Amino acid sequence: MSEIIGAGLCRTGTSSSLVALERLELGPVYHMKEVMARNLADKWMDYIDGNKEPILKHFDEIGYKSSLDLPIICIFEELMLRYPNAKVLLTLRDTPEAWVKSFRSTIWQMLNMPAWTGINVIMGGLIGTFAGIEKKKKFFGFMFGTICEKGNSVSDKKVTWSLDITDEELATMYSNWTNYVRKVVPKEKLLEFNVKDGVKKLSDFAGKKTPEWPMPYVNDSSEFLRRRKMIMGLSLFLYLLLGMSIIGMIKHNTMIVIIPLGIIVTLQCLSTVILDYAVRQTLNNDRNKKLE
Repeated sequence: MSEIIGAGLCRTGTSSSLVALERLELGPVYHMKEVMARNLADKWMDYIDGNKEPILKHFDEIGYKSSLDLPIICIFEELMLRYPNAKVLLTLRDTPEAWVKSFRSTIWQMLNMPAWTGINVIMGGLIGTFAGIEKKKKFFGFMFGTICEKGNSVSDKKVTWSLDITDEELATMYSNWTNYVRKVVPKEKLLEFNVKDGVKKLSDFAGKKTPEWPMPYVNDSSEFLRRRKMIMGLSLFLYLLLGMSIIGMIKHNTMIVIIPLGIIVTLQCLSTVILDYAVRQTLNNDRNKKLE
């Protein structure tokens, strides 16, 4: 039974809030990192295509007590209907402009990977899903298109999602979405929360005893840069392996053909496991950060 339903956009302190909610015994928490760790992209693709059951069934099976971040915030109203006693947490940045700056330096960098990294589609799994241009466009288009559409419904300033979106439009998207959540959620069920507010405000809202530890601070900006470098490095490695195989074919050298292809097959088999390990290590690092 979900107790806390997140409605705040990515880059609004959701990683810090994730750690805090877990420490307040409101975990497990559904977050984008959970989508990556459990390779749930295909279930979201099903949802986008109209088959909502796999996502909602998974949510119940795992027993998430809280949810945060994209993509789950896109359906926070559905979760409110499904869990009528749950409260809604709207995480916020200091200003729309501060959010835009953070978004551009992290999420935007992953959205705008060089076209040549599309070779990673042969890896399959989550890496392959988001390497495919059409699938990535579909997934992120659903998320940010939904944010824009719902936000537009309560604002005279309309925003259309595209990869040409300006900083001003992003700031408007942020403000529109925030106002949409305020309109949809009853005031008595809503907490507008900036991580700078401190953990007491969050624990009081959740009906938990005020902890002795302060609000965790998780700055995961560097994680996005590491992930971007990893994806680009993997792409270059795949090009190298395929190039070696082609040379082997030209020279009629079976070993030079087979060995690189064997490495690629091995990487395909291990890619999901490696990604799962990397994400879970990140989560563990977040949870174990020294409290400030």
